Amino acid sequence: MCKERGTQTLQVVTEIPVDALAEAVAELVSRKCESLQRQRWKSDAPTKSEVVKALMAVSDVVEQAIRPGTDPHDESPEQECSVLTHEVRTLLVVQRRMQAILAGFGMERMAPAPMSTVDLSAHEIVVTVPTRDAGKDGLVVETIRSGYARNDGQLVRTALVAVYKYEAVQFEPQSDKKTEEETP
Repeated sequence: MCKERGTQTLQVVTEIPVDALAEAVAELVSRKCESLQRQRWKSDAPTKSEVVKALMAVSDVVEQAIRPGTDPHDESPEQECSVLTHEVRTLLVVQRRMQAILAGFGMERMAPAPMSTVDLSAHEIVVTVPTRDAGKDGLVVETIRSGYARNDGQLVRTALVAVYKYEAVQFEPQSDKKTEEETP
């Protein structure tokens, strides 16, 4: 059977099994889709940024899950003691792996140490903790969420921190009134 198509003649062969034809078409579609995905991956500049942001978000969740009893970034032998549950040790491994992946994308984790001075260019204060010790005013209590910077030093995300805030002791003037016990 022949059909006219413009100036060319197209001959349709009807002796190919339908299953084989469907398989061949599926293979061609699959190859084309893979090719388009590769091209999109190469040309889609925000993809790396989106992947990094997603990894940071997952890293935050893991860090929060670990926080109640451990420091996820302390790699000392004491940290790996058997007191830690299997689940926490697993999360520590996941956290370290996530940090390695982020480092591969050129991201450096920034988590200010407790009692370090807050740096408003890299830290965002989200909690203040009152203190009566003036020497602690403006010092980091804890990091709530790690920040990240690129290897070239450009800040990507500020660290969220809790900071001490000095509150002077206010003395109440003594009352001239006598209590019931003091009255004769």
